[in-house]
Amino acid sequence: MRADWLLTSSLAGIALASASSASASESAPAALAPATPEAEADQQQAIIVVEGQKIAQSLQDVTASVDVTTAEEILREPITDLYDIIERIPNVTAAFGEQGFSIRGVDQRGIGGNGATLTVYVDDSPLSNFTTFFGPTDSWDLGQVEVYRGPQSTNFGRNTIAGAIYLRTQDPTFDWDLRARAEIGDNGQRQAAVAFGGPILEDVLAFRVAGNYRRSDGFIFNTFLNEQADATELKTGRFKLLFEPASNLRIIATSSYTENFAGEDALDPTNGNPGNPVAADDVSRQVAYDAPGLEGTETFIQSLNATWDISSLVQLQSITTYQDTDYVRREDFDGTPAPIAALDRTGVDEAWSQELRVKYLGERLSGAVGFYYFTNEEGFTDSFVIPATLVNAALPPSILISRVATTNNATTNFAFFGDGEFALSDRFDLLFGLRYDNEQVDNIAVATTGSVNPLPPGFGFLQALFGTQTNEIAADYEAWLPKAGLRWTVNRDVSFSFVAQRAYRAGGAEISVLDGALNTFDPEFLWNYELASRTVWLDGRLRWNANVYYSDWSEQQVNEPIPGFPTFFRTVNAGRSTLFGFETDLSFDLTDNVEIYGALGHAFTEFDDFPNANFDPGLPQGEANQQNFAGNRFPFAPRWSANLGFAYRDDDGVFGGIDANYQSDVFDSSENFAVNRCCGRVVVNARAGYAWNGFSLSAYVRNAFDEQFFSFVNVRTPGDEIARLGNPRTFAVRLDADF
Repeated sequence: MRADWLLTSSLAGIALASASSASASESAPAALAPATPEAEADQQQAIIVVEGQKIAQSLQDVTASVDVTTAEEILREPITDLYDIIERIPNVTAAFGEQGFSIRGVDQRGIGGNGATLTVYVDDSPLSNFTTFFGPTDSWDLGQVEVYRGPQSTNFGRNTIAGAIYLRTQDPTFDWDLRARAEIGDNGQRQAAVAFGGPILEDVLAFRVAGNYRRSDGFIFNTFLNEQADATELKTGRFKLLFEPASNLRIIATSSYTENFAGEDALDPTNGNPGNPVAADDVSRQVAYDAPGLEGTETFIQSLNATWDISSLVQLQSITTYQDTDYVRREDFDGTPAPIAALDRTGVDEAWSQELRVKYLGERLSGAVGFYYFTNEEGFTDSFVIPATLVNAALPPSILISRVATTNNATTNFAFFGDGEFALSDRFDLLFGLRYDNEQVDNIAVATTGSVNPLPPGFGFLQALFGTQTNEIAADYEAWLPKAGLRWTVNRDVSFSFVAQRAYRAGGAEISVLDGALNTFDPEFLWNYELASRTVWLDGRLRWNANVYYSDWSEQQVNEPIPGFPTFFRTVNAGRSTLFGFETDLSFDLTDNVEIYGALGHAFTEFDDFPNANFDPGLPQGEANQQNFAGNRFPFAPRWSANLGFAYRDDDGVFGGIDANYQSDVFDSSENFAVNRCCGRVVVNARAGYAWNGFSLSAYVRNAFDEQFFSFVNVRTPGDEIARLGNPRTFAVRLDADF
């Protein structure tokens, strides 16, 4: 029966994937090998196992559009963090200048709302927004990265209406292992990293320790402070224990601590000539302001993953996670050497999660049922001074307003879920899932507002805005999230599937930092319909997969400006949208030493209905005065993305490769202003090296042709232009050791 083969190959793949990950100097092929007796072993070794779902499966049997980056690929490529991986995956992009992610054109922040549209998991711990932007997402000693494109609400739960990203670090083994890296490059780039581990009690208890330090001077110089403006620094340490007190019980405990900080990388795209933006290759990488920028987190994560094989068919799994994050952001609001406006934000984020799964791995039926609980308390304090002009353009900039606002948000989420498949015959499998999700939010805000100097004559009316105000708001939401589909296995190498599922993002409650106004909004829902093909050709040398999707998004949470304060927003359910597109990728072993790989993605996003709260019926309709954003695409939503590359490795230790990554233009906002259309680019990376006796010396270049491009730009308002640039060409030399 096909279910037997799936279970056998998946479990074998898990064991062999663990074994192969311990050997960093060898790159496993991505395609399946020919079905000869000798090749059967090779075929098992080539199986890529997707672990982020409830039940581990071969990549070729997963119907969701998931891109898997293995440990071998991470080691061989010039990859330093999650953003370097993301840029290689079609229909997945960095957004807002590497300040979050976008999947299938849906930005992590959504168009409005409090929760994220996608969640990043590190060793099963869901990261908050703070921790996603600056957190434990460096690539050192990673075991695997899985990027799920499309809604994952039934499988992963909350905040996954666009998708999910799952990172798993290397687990301990009962074989001694030591690996280290030293890297040096231009631009002050430095890295020193080590990972080692082995048995404490043979076949019972093992450990693994990993540490990484990485820094860079950045690419922007602050001439006023005479220092680099966007320097980055990361420090991370991780300790893992593997405990197997019995043959049917496996427990992995992970403790990690990360400090990840960066300076300010925003630039003036007019080079000091307001109203006259220049091309990306003409923008000066110099700034001049008095308050140095800083943003980052200190994050501690603890997770405990225990699996008990009750019998050959039944397995019990418990996953417990804890995350504690301290967040800092400092910013010069006015962008000049004058001490006019500045922001100082500090935040804390503490979260617990507990998931229990009961898995059944039968001949015809396999699946998991379980319970999930999540609680999160996050809060932040904003201390800022701004000119009154930023609140209302009619007020003079000489009036400086100070405000200290503290916001605390508590979220409790619980869910019951089931997910599985049933073999209707040798060729057809019924796919099914259902999740009941309940989320409760409680918010409290305290704000103290005042004037830095006495108010000038004629502006005493502003006094009504000053003083201390406290507000509280609470809300709760629930949803049923079904999934159903069918998979047709034509033969061992070809299968097709169709899956329909409902996704959602909970509603929320928010308190305006401007005036303390209370606002609640309802959940948003998305129905996704997806066709998938999984194929293997040429006796296993060619793997070609594809997904085609269509999504209908209703009750969409969007931002609308607060009346009288056009630069401040609140969330309302005023949107409806259509999404469709595809992803297709292939990997071809041209020879035993050469692999060619590539992928193409298309993501169409369009608002069907999104009334513009800023519309003025007394003015002519146009780009700056749209009654409805219907027909506009989502912000940070490239229509096309692609990658193409090859990897080479011979038996004498010589290796190398080249890859090119493409992204089409995006807009920065729902208005789709033509002047803000930007960010299309082709970036080429190359690497070459030599490996011998456990050592590997390599050199790489990123952005080899020094492509100059914006990663974010907003030049709609003269005098208030802002942009971020992509990184220029960089070189580095790397020495790896693996014993």
